[in-house]
Amino acid sequence: MSDVYEEAYYHLVWATTRREPMVLARTEGLLYAYIRQKCREKKAFVHALNGMPDHVHLVCSIPASIAVSDFVQLIKGSASHFISHHPEGDPVRWQRGYSYHTLAKHGLPRVVAYVDNQKSRHAENRLWPALERLPGDDAQKAPPMTTRKISSGTGSAGLPGVKVPPALG
Repeated sequence: MSDVYEEAYYHLVWATTRREPMVLARTEGLLYAYIRQKCREKKAFVHALNGMPDHVHLVCSIPASIAVSDFVQLIKGSASHFISHHPEGDPVRWQRGYSYHTLAKHGLPRVVAYVDNQKSRHAENRLWPALERLPGDDAQKAPPMTTRKISSGTGSAGLPGVKVPPALG
């Protein structure tokens, strides 16, 4: 749609089946390269892509012509098929569902930094629970943390009403 101006930012998260560690360090780069390629094919721009052995974070801009649910289904399904059938890959199966947040442009750098630093954040237990939560997760299991708001006021802040660790501000 050349007659549409688009500026939308999404933070997507999905997990492996039963949160098993299937995204192995030795094949993670291969999997992420494939996801980036598939995003390019669909004219989606990847701002950040990273994760842990049991889940993936993708910050991207998706064309308005593709529904978020269709996009996530395509990325998850094709990535699982690719890595599971690649000679150097290992089987990866995703659990049903995903989570997503829409972001305001001024909130994008914070979320990109959060995703880029996934491994150190998990190692240091400096997580942003709102961006780690997936369907079926027990909200009671969210790690305790010191938080502050991204911005004050109502309206479309980075993630209105969501609190972030001080290190993100």
